[in-house]
Amino acid sequence: MINNSPQPKRLTSPCAALGEGPVWHQDALWWVDIEAGALYCNASDDGCRLVTRFGDSLGCVIPRAGGGWIAGHGSRLAWLGADGCAGKFMDLPRESALTRCNDGKADAAGRVWIGTMARNAQGALGSLYRIDPDASVHVMLTGLGIANGLAWSPDGRLFYFVDSPRQEVSVFEFDPRNGELGERRAFAAILPEMGIPDGLTVDSSGDLWLALWGGASVLRLDGKTGQILNRYPLPVPHVTSCGWGGSDFSTLYITTASTALDEAGRAAHPDAGALFSLRIPGITGSPVTLANL
Repeated sequence: MINNSPQPKRLTSPCAALGEGPVWHQDALWWVDIEAGALYCNASDDGCRLVTRFGDSLGCVIPRAGGGWIAGHGSRLAWLGADGCAGKFMDLPRESALTRCNDGKADAAGRVWIGTMARNAQGALGSLYRIDPDASVHVMLTGLGIANGLAWSPDGRLFYFVDSPRQEVSVFEFDPRNGELGERRAFAAILPEMGIPDGLTVDSSGDLWLALWGGASVLRLDGKTGQILNRYPLPVPHVTSCGWGGSDFSTLYITTASTALDEAGRAAHPDAGALFSLRIPGITGSPVTLANL
């Protein structure tokens, strides 16, 4: 189903090669350009600004309860100050120069979840990690192609996860007390002609919102059945992730990419790499949870 109204609004120029990881925090929208190693901030008082840039990839940033950020920087975790400058680092046990961090979030207990992938996006070198508040690292999944979107149901009992080459959203029973995963099962299959499943988020009613790489859209999936409820088109082919924000969390922020487009593709899609927003009446999200690392 295609929903032709409302329409997404472009918020920035096409500044990102591989925009990802939108996070609403401290009354502003933060997101990364993975390939440029850049952290951006978009606030109503100063518009879009570059916060910092690193010499390696920047897969995601997760706000910390103690201030600053946890970042998936290259193949390890980094602690960033409020100004975006890196302090200490943590190596992830299975990672190497061939891999990098991709998407990541904190669960309701403040445990950090972060996935990895091969830098050339080939093979199954990726893993999914859980890092507990005591800084212990737990390998939750291995043999992943592109560890991507992750989110929890509003009651914290289900964990949703995307390994993009599988062409599905997977779901696990989740134990919020100890962070353990139950058996994996398919929640929603995505036909290849629709695009490749990428980043996702959950709204306050429990429905999922899934970005489609190559699919020029965001899908709304029924949180109980996985059925596609709506498709919201965007004017760019590679839609990478989405997250809720704004003062009442009624705005869906959407990141996009230009990196896979050739010169003709960029000319045909001049907004590729821009940040977009979408407001759907009656639908809201929730604040992101903070990392306790």
